[in-house]
Amino acid sequence: MPHRERIVPRKALAVAAALVVLVGAPTAGAEERGASPARGGESGAASGRGGEGGTSPARGEETGASPARGGEAGAPTFEDVVSRRPDWTAGVVLERSLRSVVGDSLVDDQLFGVSATYFAGGRYGIHARLLVSPNVERFVDTRGVAALGFRLRTQVLGVDTFLGSGAHIEARLRTHYWLAYVAPLELGVTAWKKGSFRVEVFLGVRGILTGDLVNSYLIDPNGVDNAQAEAALAARRARPWESYLSIVLGRVM
Repeated sequence: MPHRERIVPRKALAVAAALVVLVGAPTAGAEERGASPARGGESGAASGRGGEGGTSPARGEETGASPARGGEAGAPTFEDVVSRRPDWTAGVVLERSLRSVVGDSLVDDQLFGVSATYFAGGRYGIHARLLVSPNVERFVDTRGVAALGFRLRTQVLGVDTFLGSGAHIEARLRTHYWLAYVAPLELGVTAWKKGSFRVEVFLGVRGILTGDLVNSYLIDPNGVDNAQAEAALAARRARPWESYLSIVLGRVM
């Protein structure tokens, strides 16, 4: 009997171990199979991240806006210029009458000065010039001109073009008289430009409205009741119209 008591428990332990192995193996397989969907879910999440990566074309579209920015960085078009805020064009000017290209009046007809044009954010503007033909040896022989007028800007064949009119007043202390002009037509073009700098050329005509001797001892002591000056003024009135050329080196501000 003692011998049988030792054999029975051993068999029972062996049977229990076999059951544990048989029962535990399917459970582990099920757990492994159950884990695969989770891994599949992770792979799905990875594919979702890939979908998020698919937004790169949109970013590409955003970067595609760079050409427009590049276009903005270029030179402004004429329409941009006339539609933007008010602007000034100021510079130095060289002007002369085309009445005499050579001869004794060449120096007398040469004027230097400053010019300014104001456009109030559109095509229409006003312009002014202050010019002088100085005489270094005799200041009382200096000639001066002041001009004020209106100006319209447009484009013709891609070239900035200006059309204007105005009034001029001139003091010719060399010849002892003053003159007032009307300039019904002044045509100009931008001959050269780079950035905000430009060279503008204007050709105009003007006619005498009125004039008289200075007749002031303080301003022109040599011209008081001067008979020669009166004769020169009469001759000038006999040919009232003249053309003039202005060259402006200016900058848009």
